[in-house]
Amino acid sequence: MPCQTTSHCQTCKQRHNALCAAIRARAASVCPLVAEFETLLPGAAPTDVSLKGGRFGILHSGLLLRCGPETGMDVVSIGEPLGEAFRGNREMRVTAVVPSQVCWYDVHEVEAAALRDPRLHGALSAAASHAAGLRRLFTRIRSTLTPLERLAAFLAICAHRLAERDRMGVLRLTLQCRHEDIATLLALSGAQLDEMRDELVQRGLLSVLEGGEMELPLPAQLEELSTLDLPMFNRVEEIVPVLPRMAELQRA
Repeated sequence: MPCQTTSHCQTCKQRHNALCAAIRARAASVCPLVAEFETLLPGAAPTDVSLKGGRFGILHSGLLLRCGPETGMDVVSIGEPLGEAFRGNREMRVTAVVPSQVCWYDVHEVEAAALRDPRLHGALSAAASHAAGLRRLFTRIRSTLTPLERLAAFLAICAHRLAERDRMGVLRLTLQCRHEDIATLLALSGAQLDEMRDELVQRGLLSVLEGGEMELPLPAQLEELSTLDLPMFNRVEEIVPVLPRMAELQRA
């Protein structure tokens, strides 16, 4: 269904909103970029985001795992593109960690607009650079950390993106993706993943509840165990509401 820019963008929480802001700024242009809105569900078949299908996606809510033969496996967070503009030949697919909402744009319209709009072109370049840095991080996680540190790093990253505190102040995190997807992301076997999960439980860093829900009683210790410095994963505040005039143009 069409993206309702007014309410949609006002409720969008992003760390890096330069890309969406650049797209929204084109609402007053001769050729505005209009999105279609879709929800990706955990357990569904992987979604092709290689751009050869003609779509360019930006994550509105949730968390995705992304995998490609050239890029390896990493994650896509709110406000980040699912694929890379001008790289349609790079094969990539995503699966949802939790129900995740995506804004889809016509990739040809995005690329054509970027060639005329330095702000949009710069935002796309910055997003591609950020994605490359994230892939390097996960390559480091898989190649240099112990299995226990890998799982701790993954949970710390997910906690910064998805976890919420309950009424007692305890961080709760729900992961609904497939067991094998997490194992692949961390270069672990299924048995290793289960063993590392049990080790975190024994250390008091993790409590496993029903329905994929977990409690993280000691998030600072979990992050310390991961050996990673994760300031880039701080949860984000709501972005500035769309200007009324821009909202009117989008509804027209």
